[in-house]
Amino acid sequence: MADVARRLRQTREWLVAVERAWLGWSFAPPPRVLAETAWRPDEPAAFCPRCGSSVGYGEPTTRGCGSCRSRSVSTDCVVRLGAYTGPLREWVRAIKYRGWAEMADALGHRLGAAVARCLRAESGLDPGRAVVVPMPMPWQRRLYRGVDHAALIAAAAASELGVPRMPLLVMSNGPPQVSLTAGRRPSRGARLRLSRRAARLVLDGLPVVLVDDVRTTGASLNAAARLVRRLGPGRVVAGVLAVTDDPARRRAGEIADS
Repeated sequence: MADVARRLRQTREWLVAVERAWLGWSFAPPPRVLAETAWRPDEPAAFCPRCGSSVGYGEPTTRGCGSCRSRSVSTDCVVRLGAYTGPLREWVRAIKYRGWAEMADALGHRLGAAVARCLRAESGLDPGRAVVVPMPMPWQRRLYRGVDHAALIAAAAASELGVPRMPLLVMSNGPPQVSLTAGRRPSRGARLRLSRRAARLVLDGLPVVLVDDVRTTGASLNAAARLVRRLGPGRVVAGVLAVTDDPARRRAGEIADS
């Protein structure tokens, strides 16, 4: 039986190699990748709705979880697909640094579906009235990277929700967030501002979904939420592909898994 399974696996790998050679794709098609890893988005009970951090059963309260109870949070809730680890981490990095637009689209649609469930179940809001706002990228960085990953994810999420994507935020150039220590990341919000289009817009109680690839400290999303609130939204939701858990929680998870 084991020999049959091994032969089937080898045959499948050979067929994938032939397909790659004939079609010339750099990455495997996302449906194939997602199916082979058996990855699924997290259930809402797996993370804190206030900050998006991983939680244990019964840990979150109305004031949040152990990671956010003592912190000020400007978004009304956070929706994520998973923790920033394992296959999801590799896919996000491939989207961000290698331009894997197809995976950005696939995960963006799944994020849109998760946001829709959140708006209906927790807020009683109509997802079809939402406005999707991508976290902005400085044009200089977009120029040399060749891809605006948040815009790609937001476009797919907006398509899934059937709502418009509005680039209401602008960011001036500066060091990438990954190059900054956690203590310096809050200053990144100072580089955010509302676009000229946003200055003439009134959201009149509509729910806003801020979309980004990863929530690390939450500083940028909080700064963006404070700006967007000037336009009169009814609710501000942060929709992200992944959340980086704080070091203490990651270490506890590693110990539990060992």
